[in-house]
Amino acid sequence: MKRFVFFLLAAVLLAGCGLWPRGAQSDETPVSSLPAEAVLTDAAVIKEETAALIRGSQTTLWAEQFIFSDPELRDLLIERAQAGVDVHILLDRWQAANQPTVEILKNNNVSVQYYPAQRGQYQRVRYMVADGTAALLYSSDWAAGAARRMAVRLDGGAAARLARGFAADWQYTTTLSLSSPVSSAADDSQVTMSEGAALRLEVLRRIDGASREILVESIQISQEDTLNALIAARERGCVVRALLNPDVVTATPNSLERLLAAGVEVRLYQGGGEETPEIMDYTFAVFDEKTLLFAASAWSHATFVINHETLATIPAPACAEKMRSLFALDWENAASLQS
Repeated sequence: MKRFVFFLLAAVLLAGCGLWPRGAQSDETPVSSLPAEAVLTDAAVIKEETAALIRGSQTTLWAEQFIFSDPELRDLLIERAQAGVDVHILLDRWQAANQPTVEILKNNNVSVQYYPAQRGQYQRVRYMVADGTAALLYSSDWAAGAARRMAVRLDGGAAARLARGFAADWQYTTTLSLSSPVSSAADDSQVTMSEGAALRLEVLRRIDGASREILVESIQISQEDTLNALIAARERGCVVRALLNPDVVTATPNSLERLLAAGVEVRLYQGGGEETPEIMDYTFAVFDEKTLLFAASAWSHATFVINHETLATIPAPACAEKMRSLFALDWENAASLQS
Protein backbone atom coordinates (compact mmCIF):
# COMPACT_ATOMS: atom_id res chain seq x y z
CA MET A 1 0.00 0.00 0.00
CA LYS A 2 2.80 2.42 0.90
CA ARG A 3 4.55 1.64 -2.39
CA PHE A 4 1.33 2.39 -4.30
CA VAL A 5 0.96 5.78 -2.57
CA PHE A 6 4.60 6.59 -3.31
CA PHE A 7 4.20 5.93 -7.05
CA LEU A 8 0.92 7.89 -7.14
CA LEU A 9 2.55 10.95 -5.57
CA ALA A 10 5.52 10.64 -7.90
CA ALA A 11 3.22 10.55 -10.93
CA VAL A 12 1.43 13.73 -9.80
CA LEU A 13 4.69 15.57 -9.17
CA LEU A 14 6.12 14.61 -12.54
CA ALA A 15 2.97 15.79 -14.32
CA GLY A 16 3.66 19.49 -13.72
CA CYS A 17 0.57 21.61 -13.14
CA GLY A 18 -1.82 19.08 -14.71
CA LEU A 19 -2.86 15.69 -13.46
CA TRP A 20 -1.22 12.78 -15.27
CA PRO A 21 -4.28 11.65 -17.30
CA ARG A 22 -4.67 15.18 -18.69
CA GLY A 23 -1.05 15.34 -19.73
CA ALA A 24 -1.30 11.94 -21.42
CA GLN A 25 -4.39 13.01 -23.33
CA SER A 26 -2.66 16.16 -24.54
CA ASP A 27 0.44 14.23 -25.65
CA GLU A 28 -1.72 12.04 -27.88
CA THR A 29 -2.64 15.00 -30.09
CA PRO A 30 -1.01 14.62 -33.54
CA VAL A 31 1.53 17.28 -34.43
CA SER A 32 0.61 19.42 -37.43
CA SER A 33 3.03 20.40 -40.17
CA LEU A 34 1.14 23.65 -40.83
CA PRO A 35 3.78 26.39 -41.16
CA ALA A 36 3.72 29.71 -39.32
CA GLU A 37 3.08 31.45 -42.66
CA ALA A 38 -0.37 29.83 -42.78
CA VAL A 39 -1.50 32.20 -40.02
CA LEU A 40 -2.03 35.66 -41.51
CA THR A 41 -2.06 38.71 -39.24
CA ASP A 42 -1.89 41.59 -41.75
CA ALA A 43 -5.18 42.99 -43.10
CA ALA A 44 -3.72 43.94 -46.49
CA VAL A 45 -2.21 40.49 -46.97
CA ILE A 46 -5.50 38.82 -46.01
CA LYS A 47 -7.36 40.93 -48.56
CA GLU A 48 -4.79 40.10 -51.26
CA GLU A 49 -4.92 36.38 -50.46
CA THR A 50 -8.73 36.46 -50.58
CA ALA A 51 -8.78 38.22 -53.95
CA ALA A 52 -6.15 35.86 -55.36
CA LEU A 53 -8.10 32.81 -54.19
CA ILE A 54 -11.25 34.13 -55.87
CA ARG A 55 -9.50 35.00 -59.13
CA GLY A 56 -7.76 31.62 -59.28
CA SER A 57 -10.89 29.53 -58.70
CA GLN A 58 -11.94 27.22 -61.53
CA THR A 59 -14.95 25.22 -60.35
CA THR A 60 -16.43 26.34 -57.00
CA LEU A 61 -16.36 29.27 -54.58
CA TRP A 62 -18.25 28.68 -51.35
CA ALA A 63 -18.25 31.18 -48.47
CA GLU A 64 -19.95 31.94 -45.16
CA GLN A 65 -19.77 35.40 -43.62
CA PHE A 66 -21.35 37.35 -40.79
CA ILE A 67 -21.25 40.64 -42.72
CA PHE A 68 -20.41 41.02 -46.41
CA SER A 69 -20.26 44.60 -47.69
CA ASP A 70 -16.89 44.75 -49.48
CA PRO A 71 -17.68 45.91 -53.07
CA GLU A 72 -14.36 44.70 -54.50
CA LEU A 73 -14.80 41.14 -53.30
CA ARG A 74 -18.48 41.22 -54.30
CA ASP A 75 -17.57 42.21 -57.88
CA LEU A 76 -14.84 39.56 -58.06
CA LEU A 77 -17.35 36.89 -57.08
CA ILE A 78 -19.74 38.12 -59.74
CA GLU A 79 -16.96 37.93 -62.33
CA ARG A 80 -16.12 34.35 -61.42
CA ALA A 81 -19.80 33.36 -61.46
CA GLN A 82 -20.17 34.85 -64.92
CA ALA A 83 -17.09 32.86 -65.98
CA GLY A 84 -18.85 29.64 -64.98
CA VAL A 85 -17.59 29.13 -61.43
CA ASP A 86 -20.22 27.74 -59.04
CA VAL A 87 -20.53 30.51 -56.39
CA HIS A 88 -22.60 30.00 -53.24
CA ILE A 89 -22.71 32.41 -50.29
CA LEU A 90 -24.33 32.15 -46.84
CA LEU A 91 -24.78 35.29 -44.70
CA ASP A 92 -26.30 36.34 -41.38
CA ARG A 93 -29.89 37.42 -41.84
CA TRP A 94 -29.94 40.08 -39.12
CA GLN A 95 -27.20 42.39 -40.45
CA ALA A 96 -28.64 45.31 -42.43
CA ALA A 97 -25.31 45.75 -44.23
CA ASN A 98 -25.88 42.41 -45.96
CA GLN A 99 -29.08 43.43 -47.74
CA PRO A 100 -27.52 45.54 -50.55
CA THR A 101 -24.94 42.82 -51.17
CA VAL A 102 -27.62 40.13 -51.38
CA GLU A 103 -29.66 42.18 -53.84
CA ILE A 104 -26.69 42.86 -56.12
CA LEU A 105 -25.50 39.26 -56.05
CA LYS A 106 -28.98 37.90 -56.80
CA ASN A 107 -29.42 40.40 -59.65
CA ASN A 108 -26.24 38.94 -61.13
CA ASN A 109 -27.42 35.33 -60.73
CA VAL A 110 -25.10 34.52 -57.82
CA SER A 111 -26.56 32.02 -55.34
CA VAL A 112 -26.72 33.75 -51.96
CA GLN A 113 -28.90 32.90 -48.98
CA TYR A 114 -29.40 33.93 -45.38
CA TYR A 115 -28.41 31.19 -42.96
CA PRO A 116 -31.57 30.21 -41.05
CA ALA A 117 -31.69 31.60 -37.55
CA GLN A 118 -34.08 32.65 -34.84
CA ARG A 119 -34.01 36.24 -33.65
CA GLY A 120 -31.11 36.60 -31.25
CA GLN A 121 -29.12 33.88 -33.00
CA TYR A 122 -26.34 34.90 -35.36
CA GLN A 123 -24.40 33.22 -38.17
CA ARG A 124 -20.82 34.05 -37.18
CA VAL A 125 -18.93 31.44 -39.23
CA ARG A 126 -16.42 33.11 -41.56
CA TYR A 127 -14.55 31.18 -44.24
CA MET A 128 -14.20 30.67 -47.99
CA VAL A 129 -13.28 27.52 -49.92
CA ALA A 130 -12.12 27.57 -53.55
CA ASP A 131 -12.38 24.43 -55.71
CA GLY A 132 -12.60 22.34 -52.54
CA THR A 133 -8.81 22.46 -52.25
CA ALA A 134 -7.86 25.85 -50.76
CA ALA A 135 -9.51 27.81 -47.98
CA LEU A 136 -9.22 30.85 -45.77
CA LEU A 137 -10.70 30.85 -42.26
CA TYR A 138 -11.28 34.44 -41.08
CA SER A 139 -11.50 36.29 -37.79
CA SER A 140 -13.31 39.26 -39.32
CA ASP A 141 -15.94 40.05 -41.92
CA TRP A 142 -15.68 40.98 -45.57
CA ALA A 143 -16.39 44.55 -44.55
CA ALA A 144 -14.69 47.79 -43.59
CA GLY A 145 -14.02 48.32 -39.91
CA ALA A 146 -11.53 49.03 -37.16
CA ALA A 147 -11.09 45.42 -36.05
CA ARG A 148 -7.73 43.71 -36.23
CA ARG A 149 -7.86 40.98 -38.88
CA MET A 150 -6.49 37.47 -38.82
CA ALA A 151 -6.91 34.43 -41.03
CA VAL A 152 -5.67 30.86 -41.40
CA ARG A 153 -4.88 29.41 -44.82
CA LEU A 154 -5.75 25.73 -45.30
CA ASP A 155 -5.19 23.40 -48.25
CA GLY A 156 -5.91 19.87 -49.41
CA GLY A 157 -7.88 17.65 -47.07
CA ALA A 158 -8.43 20.40 -44.49
CA ALA A 159 -10.00 22.64 -47.15
CA ALA A 160 -12.12 19.75 -48.41
CA ARG A 161 -13.50 19.25 -44.90
CA LEU A 162 -14.52 22.90 -44.76
CA ALA A 163 -16.21 22.48 -48.15
CA ARG A 164 -18.17 19.51 -46.83
CA GLY A 165 -19.20 21.64 -43.86
CA PHE A 166 -20.45 24.33 -46.20
CA ALA A 167 -22.40 21.78 -48.23
CA ALA A 168 -24.11 20.63 -45.03
CA ASP A 169 -24.96 24.23 -44.06
CA TRP A 170 -26.26 24.95 -47.58
CA GLN A 171 -28.53 21.92 -47.49
CA TYR A 172 -29.74 22.90 -44.02
CA THR A 173 -30.53 26.36 -45.36
CA THR A 174 -32.06 25.51 -48.75
CA THR A 175 -32.75 21.73 -48.66
CA LEU A 176 -30.69 21.60 -51.88
CA SER A 177 -27.65 19.36 -52.12
CA LEU A 178 -24.20 20.40 -53.29
CA SER A 179 -21.60 18.00 -54.59
CA SER A 180 -19.01 17.94 -51.81
CA PRO A 181 -15.40 17.53 -52.94
CA VAL A 182 -13.46 14.47 -51.95
CA SER A 183 -9.82 15.46 -51.78
CA SER A 184 -7.21 12.88 -52.72
CA ALA A 185 -4.46 15.09 -51.31
CA ALA A 186 -2.78 13.92 -48.13
CA ASP A 187 -3.87 16.01 -45.16
CA ASP A 188 -1.00 16.37 -42.73
CA SER A 189 -2.30 19.65 -41.29
CA GLN A 190 -4.15 17.76 -38.50
CA VAL A 191 -6.43 20.83 -38.21
CA THR A 192 -9.87 20.00 -36.80
CA MET A 193 -13.04 22.06 -36.79
CA SER A 194 -15.63 22.17 -33.99
CA GLU A 195 -19.16 23.55 -34.05
CA GLY A 196 -22.10 23.67 -31.66
CA ALA A 197 -21.73 21.73 -28.43
CA ALA A 198 -18.42 20.28 -29.65
CA LEU A 199 -16.91 23.78 -29.68
CA ARG A 200 -17.40 24.25 -25.94
CA LEU A 201 -16.12 20.76 -25.20
CA GLU A 202 -12.98 21.33 -27.26
CA VAL A 203 -12.19 24.57 -25.42
CA LEU A 204 -12.64 22.85 -22.05
CA ARG A 205 -10.58 19.85 -23.16
CA ARG A 206 -7.66 22.05 -24.15
CA ILE A 207 -7.79 24.06 -20.93
CA ASP A 208 -7.97 20.92 -18.81
CA GLY A 209 -5.14 19.33 -20.77
CA ALA A 210 -2.70 22.23 -20.40
CA SER A 211 0.32 21.44 -18.26
CA ARG A 212 2.32 24.69 -18.23
CA GLU A 213 0.82 27.76 -19.89
CA ILE A 214 -2.45 29.11 -21.29
CA LEU A 215 -2.45 32.40 -23.22
CA VAL A 216 -5.84 33.71 -24.36
CA GLU A 217 -6.56 36.79 -26.46
CA SER A 218 -10.33 37.15 -26.67
CA ILE A 219 -13.29 39.46 -27.14
CA GLN A 220 -14.47 38.27 -23.73
CA ILE A 221 -14.44 35.22 -21.46
CA SER A 222 -17.74 34.89 -19.64
CA GLN A 223 -19.08 31.33 -20.02
CA GLU A 224 -19.25 29.68 -16.58
CA ASP A 225 -17.55 26.38 -17.40
CA THR A 226 -14.71 28.15 -19.19
CA LEU A 227 -14.14 30.52 -16.28
CA ASN A 228 -14.07 27.58 -13.88
CA ALA A 229 -11.61 25.67 -16.08
CA LEU A 230 -9.22 28.61 -16.37
CA ILE A 231 -9.35 29.23 -12.62
CA ALA A 232 -8.71 25.52 -11.99
CA ALA A 233 -5.72 25.64 -14.33
CA ARG A 234 -4.33 28.59 -12.40
CA GLU A 235 -4.90 26.82 -9.09
CA ARG A 236 -2.98 23.74 -10.23
CA GLY A 237 0.00 25.91 -11.15
CA CYS A 238 -0.40 26.85 -14.80
CA VAL A 239 0.51 30.32 -16.00
CA VAL A 240 -2.83 31.72 -17.21
CA ARG A 241 -2.95 35.08 -18.98
CA ALA A 242 -6.04 36.63 -20.56
CA LEU A 243 -5.96 39.66 -22.85
CA LEU A 244 -9.49 40.99 -23.33
CA ASN A 245 -11.34 43.82 -25.05
CA PRO A 246 -11.66 46.92 -22.83
CA ASP A 247 -15.46 46.76 -22.84
CA VAL A 248 -15.40 43.69 -20.56
CA VAL A 249 -15.03 46.13 -17.66
CA THR A 250 -18.68 47.12 -18.15
CA ALA A 251 -20.02 44.20 -20.25
CA THR A 252 -18.90 41.30 -18.03
CA PRO A 253 -17.61 42.80 -14.75
CA ASN A 254 -18.43 39.72 -12.65
CA SER A 255 -16.47 37.41 -14.94
CA LEU A 256 -13.55 39.80 -14.94
CA GLU A 257 -13.55 40.02 -11.15
CA ARG A 258 -13.62 36.23 -10.81
CA LEU A 259 -10.55 35.84 -13.01
CA LEU A 260 -8.63 38.53 -11.15
CA ALA A 261 -9.59 37.22 -7.73
CA ALA A 262 -8.35 33.75 -8.70
CA GLY A 263 -4.94 35.08 -9.67
CA VAL A 264 -5.42 34.90 -13.43
CA GLU A 265 -3.37 37.66 -15.05
CA VAL A 266 -5.69 39.92 -17.05
CA ARG A 267 -4.95 42.93 -19.21
CA LEU A 268 -7.03 45.04 -21.60
CA TYR A 269 -6.21 45.10 -25.30
CA GLN A 270 -4.88 48.43 -26.62
CA GLY A 271 -4.44 48.00 -30.37
CA GLY A 272 -3.96 50.40 -33.25
CA GLY A 273 -2.69 53.38 -31.27
CA GLU A 274 -4.52 56.46 -29.99
CA GLU A 275 -5.24 57.92 -33.45
CA THR A 276 -6.58 54.72 -35.02
CA PRO A 277 -7.74 52.47 -32.17
CA GLU A 278 -8.88 49.01 -33.18
CA ILE A 279 -11.04 46.41 -31.48
CA MET A 280 -10.44 42.72 -31.05
CA ASP A 281 -12.99 40.67 -33.01
CA TYR A 282 -11.58 37.19 -32.49
CA THR A 283 -10.32 34.68 -29.96
CA PHE A 284 -7.08 32.78 -30.13
CA ALA A 285 -5.45 30.71 -27.42
CA VAL A 286 -2.05 29.06 -27.19
CA PHE A 287 -1.61 26.00 -24.97
CA ASP A 288 1.81 24.86 -23.76
CA GLU A 289 3.52 26.53 -26.73
CA LYS A 290 2.31 23.86 -29.15
CA THR A 291 -1.44 24.07 -29.85
CA LEU A 292 -3.42 27.02 -31.23
CA LEU A 293 -7.18 27.53 -31.02
CA PHE A 294 -8.58 30.06 -33.50
CA ALA A 295 -12.12 31.44 -33.66
CA ALA A 296 -14.06 34.54 -34.66
CA SER A 297 -16.03 34.71 -31.45
CA ALA A 298 -15.88 35.09 -27.68
CA TRP A 299 -15.82 32.34 -25.08
CA SER A 300 -19.38 33.14 -24.05
CA HIS A 301 -22.79 31.50 -23.60
CA ALA A 302 -23.92 32.91 -26.95
CA THR A 303 -20.96 31.32 -28.72
CA PHE A 304 -21.29 27.92 -27.09
CA VAL A 305 -25.10 27.59 -27.04
CA ILE A 306 -26.94 30.04 -29.29
CA ASN A 307 -25.02 31.13 -32.39
CA HIS A 308 -23.71 29.30 -35.44
CA GLU A 309 -19.97 29.35 -34.71
CA THR A 310 -16.84 27.40 -35.56
CA LEU A 311 -13.47 26.80 -33.93
CA ALA A 312 -10.22 25.59 -35.47
CA THR A 313 -7.79 23.49 -33.42
CA ILE A 314 -4.29 23.75 -34.89
CA PRO A 315 -1.74 21.49 -33.13
CA ALA A 316 1.17 23.16 -34.94
CA PRO A 317 4.10 24.35 -32.80
CA ALA A 318 5.20 26.78 -35.53
CA CYS A 319 1.79 28.47 -35.64
CA ALA A 320 1.53 28.42 -31.84
CA GLU A 321 4.91 30.11 -31.49
CA LYS A 322 3.97 32.82 -34.00
CA MET A 323 0.79 33.64 -32.09
CA ARG A 324 2.60 33.38 -28.76
CA SER A 325 4.99 36.08 -29.99
CA LEU A 326 2.05 38.24 -31.11
CA PHE A 327 0.42 37.75 -27.72
CA ALA A 328 3.64 38.84 -25.97
CA LEU A 329 3.71 42.05 -28.00
CA ASP A 330 0.03 42.77 -27.36
CA TRP A 331 0.48 41.96 -23.66
CA GLU A 332 3.33 44.45 -23.40
CA ASN A 333 1.19 47.19 -24.95
CA ALA A 334 -1.97 46.34 -22.98
CA ALA A 335 -3.49 48.14 -20.00
CA SER A 336 -2.82 46.40 -16.68
CA LEU A 337 -5.53 45.49 -14.18
CA GLN A 338 -5.40 44.70 -10.49
CA SER A 339 -7.89 42.66 -8.47
